Amino acid sequence: PQPYYKIVGKTLAAALKSRRDALPGFAGRYYELITRQPEIQATDQDEYVQCEHVPSGDLIVRIGLMEGPDGERKAPYFQRTFHPEESREVRIYLRGGDDRAEISGTKGRIAVRIDGGGGDDTFTNSSETGASKTRFYDSRGRNRFVKGRGAKIDERPYKRPPARILVGRYALDWGMETHMLPIVQVTPDLGVFVRVHGSWQCFGYRKTPFSSRHFFAFGLATNGLKPFASYTGNFRHVLHDLDARVRLKYSGIQLIRFNGLGNDTRIPGSSSFYKVEQSHIVFAPSLDFRMEEHDGDVPGGSTEPLRSELTLRLGPIIKYSNTPPDSNKDNFIGSLDHPVYGTGSFGQVGASGEIMYDTRNNPAYATRGFLVRAAGVVYPGAWDVASAFGSVEGAAHTYMTARIPTHPTLALRAGGKKVWGSYPFHESAF
Repeated sequence: PQPYYKIVGKTLAAALKSRRDALPGFAGRYYELITRQPEIQATDQDEYVQCEHVPSGDLIVRIGLMEGPDGERKAPYFQRTFHPEESREVRIYLRGGDDRAEISGTKGRIAVRIDGGGGDDTFTNSSETGASKTRFYDSRGRNRFVKGRGAKIDERPYKRPPARILVGRYALDWGMETHMLPIVQVTPDLGVFVRVHGSWQCFGYRKTPFSSRHFFAFGLATNGLKPFASYTGNFRHVLHDLDARVRLKYSGIQLIRFNGLGNDTRIPGSSSFYKVEQSHIVFAPSLDFRMEEHDGDVPGGSTEPLRSELTLRLGPIIKYSNTPPDSNKDNFIGSLDHPVYGTGSFGQVGASGEIMYDTRNNPAYATRGFLVRAAGVVYPGAWDVASAFGSVEGAAHTYMTARIPTHPTLALRAGGKKVWGSYPFHESAF
């Protein structure tokens, strides 16, 4: 209406035009998102799928129906060309029916995953592409596989497990998410310590709840401008049922006090006199074996699944530290007549292991279950280590929720009587 247009008309028109002008860019970003790992769903009828790798790196996919006892192929009802600069892999679900999947052409740049579903299916790889880009999945029916140059075949039954955490409620298997958090800390030893914590999580095919997870941290302390950096990467199913983990850390801000050897040491004077200036590097790769069980949903309608997970971790560990005499000459450790074992440049190489049993319903916000963990590390007499030594540590946690109402209490009338209870607002309590 004209009176209303006089008030907000120009502003509203400008906003709509701005939105219209931004739509092409938004559509392009959305296209890039959904085309990186596209999914193609076929039907429950007998069908054929033809995937052809062409010399340019493109992948041509055709899907059509087969009819009659001889499997006569009809004209494809689906045909599309995927480009390697847009798509990293293509996933095809053939669902029911007796289907035929064929991959041909040159060496491909786009990975192809074909899930046969039900029925008696035939998979053929006649392309120059090997197992890194060709994956066949089928656990039902009498199926036939022709690997060709080395297609990977997975005949294990697979069922998506229930989500462990709220963010993975829909069992994501594509895309990624990132988080970043800046922190400013003030301490007497470091001064102002500015650091950034971040993480990104990648989701992948049949790799619930994630394909890879990465954590990193960078920091800088104003006392001496000392840096800190760390990275931890977790990779699911790198070797069949084995996961991989990589931990790398550099620290120039080790907060160490050395008060002497033995249990009868005394600490006269300022505690800063006993500081030790040190930097160190840790590199610890490992392989993890997980056994996970799911027992369905919690009685009472809760969406939190009952689960338990046993994790075994084993791998080497390399540590290198540097305690320079010049930086510690004014401290207690530098005033001793003889250098302390482990000062200067000191390298260690050993093995670490860990066992963990976890029944928490939600690792990020547990309300029930328990977590038991035991870990150990051993360093033999090698590199700068004079004699073998090791350490063992363990911890046990349990989680319980007190039966305290945390929602408003409402009085409902049922059958002429008041019924008191605690009801969340999102339910139809009214």
